[in-house]
Amino acid sequence: MQTDYTVTVMFEEVLMCRPDYFKVTYKINPWMSGNVDEELAMEQWQYLRSVIQECGKVVSVIEQSPELPDMVFSCNSGIVVYLSNFRHSERQGERQHFKNWFLKEGYEVFSDDEYFFEGCGDASFSSKDLLWAGYGFRSEKAVYDNVCKLGDFRKVLCELVNERFYHMDVCFSALSSDLALWYPKAFSEETQKRMKEEIELIEVSDADANNFACNALAVDKTIILPTNCTDTRKVLENYGYQVKEVDMSEFMKSGGAVQCLVLKLYKF
Repeated sequence: MQTDYTVTVMFEEVLMCRPDYFKVTYKINPWMSGNVDEELAMEQWQYLRSVIQECGKVVSVIEQSPELPDMVFSCNSGIVVYLSNFRHSERQGERQHFKNWFLKEGYEVFSDDEYFFEGCGDASFSSKDLLWAGYGFRSEKAVYDNVCKLGDFRKVLCELVNERFYHMDVCFSALSSDLALWYPKAFSEETQKRMKEEIELIEVSDADANNFACNALAVDKTIILPTNCTDTRKVLENYGYQVKEVDMSEFMKSGGAVQCLVLKLYKF
């Protein structure tokens, strides 16, 4: 099995939101249920942050608003930096908080109120030339014409059809410019064919997909993976990756895990 996959280092910094007010108070995806152990959630978040830092990346932190429990999922806030336009009213208040942070840090900010768009929850880069553009449940297909005006890259449109995998980052994760994890049952048949033409894909089992294996975070040659994704871990190790597991049980109660808690601040 090939082990020397191209590692495209596209970010040195990530943005996270400390879960000071994280809880499940409404239901906007099929996963949302149960009572969050707030102390355990904080421990899990802090451990994830430390693992990312150990991998050599800078972790910046935005303060959470008490009225916005899902603000912890910073991945959904935008993409370099095209701000999100959240579909559900429960999350729409997050936009201004993230906008303020980006402006304070000196970022140029773009936005569009015409279409719904949920940032890196649905959009991600496998290289500086290729954007994976998910749509169907949260983001709208048409928004990517505007997103692509930000740079010289092409897009692969990916239609999501399984409501349990409502964001692309819970069913697809680019590990490098050559390789990605995916759960094919989350995508339309036409999309599956298109994706296979673009990149080598590691299929994740039903069990691992439901443990958020595709919500892994690739940091160079290290993969930060939710616990209880045994099959996926073995495959990744066979590909030559170092795998670090993190318990995301409390965040899974709201439909997210590793990648959902992290916004890559891409640098091209």
